Amino acid sequence: MIEPLGPPDADILLVGDAPEEEEFKSRRPFAGDKLEILTQELNRAGISIIRCRQMNLWSHAIAEECPITYHLDNLMEESKGRKIALVMGANLVELLTNKPVSDISGLRMATDYMACPIIPCFKVTQVTHGGIGEVRMAITALAKYGRKK
Repeated sequence: MIEPLGPPDADILLVGDAPEEEEFKSRRPFAGDKLEILTQELNRAGISIIRCRQMNLWSHAIAEECPITYHLDNLMEESKGRKIALVMGANLVELLTNKPVSDISGLRMATDYMACPIIPCFKVTQVTHGGIGEVRMAITALAKYGRKK
């Protein structure tokens, strides 16, 4: 299991879909290239990753038997009291919004599954397969809304 990381009272929530091998090894929601790119882009936008709450929707391998409602309930609880959440990954974004990430990446919107507004975004490691533009645009929007009082 990968538990959420970061200040429980953080204004910004970073949500990935499921932990991968590097996350299981490090016992962190984001690790390896994913952590490096995310940290770099957040810093570029003036946000420190250590001041953000970090989690994955699934806290274990997706193949493990566990009802999706358990994970969605955890997501709802983690999102309470936050200003904004960056939701990363095409499958996760579509699950939460019923829209493809390519149509809504970088836009501030609501979802019934979270108590705070979200900024949908491609998975940050997507930048290794193309440009960083979509991720950077979403994180810039996150910074804008994360700083509002």
